[in-house]
Amino acid sequence: MQGIRIPYQLRKTYSFPREDTLRIDYAVHNSSPFPFSFLWAAHPLFQIDEGIEIIVPDELTEIIVSYSANGRLGEPGEIRTWPQPWEESPHIRLNRTDSRFAATAEKFYFAGELPEGTVSIYDPVAGEGLRMMFPTEKVPYLAIWANYGGYQGQYHLALEPATGLLDDLSYAMDRQAAAEVPAGDTYTWYLEISWIDGRKKEVKSS
Repeated sequence: MQGIRIPYQLRKTYSFPREDTLRIDYAVHNSSPFPFSFLWAAHPLFQIDEGIEIIVPDELTEIIVSYSANGRLGEPGEIRTWPQPWEESPHIRLNRTDSRFAATAEKFYFAGELPEGTVSIYDPVAGEGLRMMFPTEKVPYLAIWANYGGYQGQYHLALEPATGLLDDLSYAMDRQAAAEVPAGDTYTWYLEISWIDGRKKEVKSS
């Protein structure tokens, strides 16, 4: 893809390094004589059932609200705890998918840079899941989009590794939390999506 107003080129390359793994390599080239700041987030929509586990590094304990239908989690930019945002409402747990009839829809980012580039979903009923891996030196943030019927009546989940915070480039740049490509340079990163076989006991719940 070639930029129109800004002279950049985005390239994606798909490959299968292993039988159970899809790899997507990304490259943004800045052909201008000036630095180019940008924000990218993956947005794969996964088909889900109630009770799917969302597994992130143990060190992650806070989230920043990006969007919350009906304000259930609060306003954009507010901080909540993970995985239980409200102490007085222990039934609200963000690390497991809710019912399609919950009528909620939320997006949030984990606060701060990630300790490691991994996030997974796991279905304890089916005994299988998916793991996403990415380089934190290039993709240091992670967001979750959880739509349980609250947005256009749809039911899905997205795991969103990101190069910046809160889907807002100006917000990210103000906080030095946006990716930048120097003049004439190229910024590269990747995603690897692998199947998890629960019988191998590779998954630990948050």
